[in-house]
Amino acid sequence: MNWGETCCIERIRSFDKLAAHQLAQLDRLSNEEIVECIAHRFFWNERELVQFCCSFASVFRGSIDSMLPDPDLVRLNTWDMCCTQRMLPLYRNSEGLLGLATDNPFRDYSDSLDALQAQSVAYQYMLPVEMDQLLRGDLGNETTDSLLERLFKDAIQKRVSDVHFSATQFGMDISIRVMSDMHLYQSISIREANHVIRHIKFQSDMDISEASRPQDGSLTVSFNGHSYSVRVSSYPSVFGEDFVCRIFYNYTNGMALDRLRFSEPVRQAFDQMIQQESGLILINGATGAGKTTTIYACLKKWGEMGKQIVTIEDPVEVVLSGIRQTSVNPSVGFDMAAALRAVMRQDPDIIVVGEIRDPTIADLVVQAAYSGHLVIASFHAGSVQDTFFRMASFGVDMALFTTALSWIFCQKLERRPCQRCTSGCQFCNWTGIAGRVPIVEYCSFEHSFSGDSAYDFDYLPTELDRLGIYRMSDDQAHVLDY
Repeated sequence: MNWGETCCIERIRSFDKLAAHQLAQLDRLSNEEIVECIAHRFFWNERELVQFCCSFASVFRGSIDSMLPDPDLVRLNTWDMCCTQRMLPLYRNSEGLLGLATDNPFRDYSDSLDALQAQSVAYQYMLPVEMDQLLRGDLGNETTDSLLERLFKDAIQKRVSDVHFSATQFGMDISIRVMSDMHLYQSISIREANHVIRHIKFQSDMDISEASRPQDGSLTVSFNGHSYSVRVSSYPSVFGEDFVCRIFYNYTNGMALDRLRFSEPVRQAFDQMIQQESGLILINGATGAGKTTTIYACLKKWGEMGKQIVTIEDPVEVVLSGIRQTSVNPSVGFDMAAALRAVMRQDPDIIVVGEIRDPTIADLVVQAAYSGHLVIASFHAGSVQDTFFRMASFGVDMALFTTALSWIFCQKLERRPCQRCTSGCQFCNWTGIAGRVPIVEYCSFEHSFSGDSAYDFDYLPTELDRLGIYRMSDDQAHVLDY
């Protein structure tokens, strides 16, 4: 940025902080050197540094709690260059306004600004110690407890879905996933990473002494009077252990189906499905498509109707009031198949199977639904038609499957553009995206398949059309008008 005739020494004189001989020393320095001098040689305190640096136009006080570097901009400038120049690009809007975190707004960033295609700059002033923390992950006097508390507080405020702890040669990188995009949050040293690992494993009820095999666990995070369930999984890697923490929102008290931003046709389909007394209901989609959210919303509704519900999960992700939940434990022979066989003798109204992962579970789920239970399960399939292909690949008796089948829902999440801007504003954290909405495909199988069409895949698309399949392309048109 071109600071023109701006002169730090004149502004410093107005602060009346320095003796004459100190001012004389500063008279010979550039603006950049003056800021370095008062911070590292004259040791101005934090309040004085903030007051001075933020007294200039286009310089604002940055908050380390909300710093989220733009990974694409960082790659344009390279991380090493960011560390060398002690700055981090935060955003760039359509007018070329670049948000830049720095501990010296007078530093010469001309080469970097050219690479970042910046027309103008809004500086976010950070104290030197804060810039150290952003660039090197130096926690200083911050304890492991306070680091993780700050991390999960930030994650919840930004509606982060997953927090990734990745072991590196020099310590650990902590990254967050926001609306399916990964952002580097912080890097910490090996010593600090060891403390973090022990703390997470202890809180998640994992074996602290075991680092050579994957483990699963869960913990609870409290923020602003609310509790959030966090599913934790570990995985051994070449530099140590990696962890992924998935945060579940609004599950402790349940989430209503009418709050999931479904389109009107989809909402009506779920209202109809909820009245089902028996049969198989499949909620399908890729990882991160919102299947768990949808299933828990259904459970909340069924619970309000007084249904007896038993879940079989691996592991239990969120504890729900009034629902009998089971976490499988294959190490003692209590796997998904054993749990499902036992549950069918417990006379539940509804059986929930976390995920169909293999042919054995697929067969048992179909048999349970065929025997008169209402069974809801999740499945990795991208469309209603793909569901039939996947079940056939498991060797399931397709005649039995189609007889037991009641509904198939397949969903994905699509970004919803911010309605307040075209390319970024403070309300969407300069992303231009105001969240994600579910796009759903569904089909009811109240009416029987004709002939062998369910397992004659050449005729399957025609048969699904006859049954009234509602496709994702249909739903996208409705969501755009939502």
